[in-house]
This record gives sequence, structure tokens and C-alpha cells, in this order.
Amino acid sequence: VNTTAVMSVSQTGVFSATISGLSPSTTYHFRVKAVGDGPDVYGDDITFATRAKRAPAPPTYDVDTNLLGIEASFRISKTGEILNSPPFLFFLSR
Repeated sequence: VNTTAVMSVSQTGVFSATISGLSPSTTYHFRVKAVGDGPDVYGDDITFATRAKRAPAPPTYDVDTNLLGIEASFRISKTGEILNSPPFLFFLSR
């Protein structure tokens, strides 16, 4: 069980707390505890879920080539897709 720092609130209303270090794809439960002159009072159990961790971007490879005397640079994905390249127009003749 983790707890946040105690906050002093002198009136009813909306309150908030900043939390960090949460794990991805996890459901968390929380409730508020009110301490006053009488017995402690607990709020309802509330839940929220964190999002899944994003997958890292696939690796890319930079390729420099000199084709027919024309230098060009390409960025190619792991699957072979050309991600960016300058526009080329080739004319081959005999």
C-alpha cells in the first residue's frame, strides 16, 4: 500500500494530488480519508488505469549511395520501406 503526503484542507470541495512512478497497464485504487473531531471517515473506492507503454519506434537505417554518378541518401525502415528520399527521375538509354 502506498500513501501520499497528508494534505490539510479546511473546507469541502475539489482537491488534487500529483503522483508519479506509476506502472503502465495497471489499475490503481484510491480513496480519501477525512480526519476531524469525530471518527475517521473514508470516501468511496475509486479506480483508474494507466495506459500501456508505447512500443519503441522501429529501427531505421541511413543509406548513402552513388548510382550512375548521382549521390543520394535514403532512410530505410527495418521492413525495407523507404521512409524519406529526394525525388529522382532516371532515364536509361542504350
